[in-house]
Amino acid sequence: MKVSVIIPYNQDRGYLDLCIDSIKAQTYPDVEIIPSFSPGTCGYNFNRGLEKATGEFIKLIAEDDWLPPTSLADSVNGIGGAPWICANAWNMGKTTIELDKSVGLSFKETLDANGIHGGSTLFRTEILREIGGMDEALEVGEEWDMYLRLMSRGYMPGYIDKEVYYYRRWNHGKSWIDNNYRHKWRQTQLNLIRARYDFDSDSQL
Repeated sequence: MKVSVIIPYNQDRGYLDLCIDSIKAQTYPDVEIIPSFSPGTCGYNFNRGLEKATGEFIKLIAEDDWLPPTSLADSVNGIGGAPWICANAWNMGKTTIELDKSVGLSFKETLDANGIHGGSTLFRTEILREIGGMDEALEVGEEWDMYLRLMSRGYMPGYIDKEVYYYRRWNHGKSWIDNNYRHKWRQTQLNLIRARYDFDSDSQL
């Protein structure tokens, strides 16, 4: 079964080739690489990649991150009957290496405090197309919103205890910029997303 790896980006910050090389170096044999570039949002670029994908599975990777060689093999082998899965990731700073394990995979836990490492996910293509992919209007929280929409439709994630992603922590990363320079704006935007699902979350799966 083919994995379509989508790289949504609006600029190459110097690591795109390394990202693509890490996908080409996968031990998994059937991989489709889809760089998806435009000046638009991450959601817009992701959705254009989703339209082009011919694989049964979708892997999302940022252009400044990279994959360990067994990432796709471990993810496909571990998905079983789940509609999507998450796993673990290495957070790589200039002087630090930190293992981040995805935690809290219920709807309520994800709504209250998203503990899913975005780079560690693998999705069945059909469920992403069913929900229309990402919300193209969002500038932050795009993946979080997508998880909540999947969960609200009963598509709950599985989990594999594998390290499948290398996340680059640096001062040109989107999360770093939002947290340090646009913190209040970012929190406002995330609260607006949370309000979309702010009903009786205890009744959710």
